[in-house]
Amino acid sequence: CAPDLVKDGQNGRTFPVGDIMAMAEAIRWSISHCDSAGAFSLQLIQNWSYKENIEGLKQAINYLQVKA
Repeated sequence: CAPDLVKDGQNGRTFPVGDIMAMAEAIRWSISHCDSAGAFSLQLIQNWSYKENIEGLKQAINYLQVKA
């Protein structure tokens, strides 16, 4: 879900698997930006519902059917 929900530097940080230094920096960032990141996340998720989730799943299935 990171590509959809984590906007790097706005509401969180991502890091490569196994990169301990990058993970530590992401944690430091999260601690210092928790209020603004939380507000951004709340705004981002306001338009989400199960309807959007189902539509996304349908698009993924259609994409896979075209590729097959």
